[in-house]
Amino acid sequence: MPRPGLQLMRGSGIAIGTSAFFYALFALPMAEATSILFASPMFTALMAAVVLGEPVRKATWIAIGIAFCGVLLIVRPNFSLYGWALAWPVLAAMGVSMLIIGNRIGARLASGLAMQFYASAIGASLLTLATIFFAGTGIGGFVVGWPSMSVVLRCAIVAFTATSGHWLVYTATTRAGAALIAPMTYIQLLIALTLGLLIFGDWPDELSLAGAGLIVCAGLILWREGRATELAQTDAP
Repeated sequence: MPRPGLQLMRGSGIAIGTSAFFYALFALPMAEATSILFASPMFTALMAAVVLGEPVRKATWIAIGIAFCGVLLIVRPNFSLYGWALAWPVLAAMGVSMLIIGNRIGARLASGLAMQFYASAIGASLLTLATIFFAGTGIGGFVVGWPSMSVVLRCAIVAFTATSGHWLVYTATTRAGAALIAPMTYIQLLIALTLGLLIFGDWPDELSLAGAGLIVCAGLILWREGRATELAQTDAP
């Protein structure tokens, strides 16, 4: 396993991101939870500047400000209803950013399949240890036991789709900057809005939709800025 500390960072990002987002889905409508999660490119851009030394351009700061306003629009009208549960998707966004930054640092250390295995194995181990700990203390209703077949099948679906998605994200970050890749996942927001409406009957209010729109606009600004930078580097002698 190359650079175990880096793999621990990536595995922690998976553990934090996935568990926090599951909690968010239990406590919040899908549209609101997913919209706040998509502030992760802004966290990624900031972490890329601090950890990777990537320059933070004026457009990046503008995008971060717009995304922050979008998150506030989503949180403000819903805080009285959901309370601090709105912090779960924010924590999930930070976990996703940890994973993306770790992917960028570890680019080409090993094959995409191997890097996915390292991160997933560490993430699963951390979540298992956390479950055993919380079950022993009686916090949060955690129970260690055999799941039903229905749970096993649903976990298998999540495992397949999540592993495929993480592998594609890792492969992409080996070929482009972290801040450039993150906004590409915004198609998930449209899918979440559609599934939330069709399956659960959740439709976000006007302020939440406006906030989601601002977050998407911020991501597109980051994408445009990253694309321009990439083209400039390609054209440089």
